[in-house]
Amino acid sequence: AVAPQAPVSLDLVRGGTKMQSLQLSRKRAYVFGRSRERADFAVPDESVSRAHAAIVHGSPADGGRDGGDGDDSEAPLHLIDLGSTKGSFLDTGAGWERLSPHKPTRVPCGAKIKL
Repeated sequence: AVAPQAPVSLDLVRGGTKMQSLQLSRKRAYVFGRSRERADFAVPDESVSRAHAAIVHGSPADGGRDGGDGDDSEAPLHLIDLGSTKGSFLDTGAGWERLSPHKPTRVPCGAKIKL
């Protein structure tokens, strides 16, 4: 995985209201979770595991064999559920899909993530 060359951001939305815009361009990977000690971005909600999910730039360890078509960018984003209790979900426009634990899944531009 490589850090992106172009700026990458993620908008946090709760109840339809944008709460914050997170910059994801400084490192190769970011962990989201309830624990401030274990996560880069703490999510203070009991439904979120201590280390819930990670966003990784570029090809994940499995070589990018996630069914992606390769047209997003040189360093696409991947979401990885870290074995969370309640799951991680991705909506690319066709409805919410629960991700398999520890399986990198490509996140296209404009997709929605739910923890």
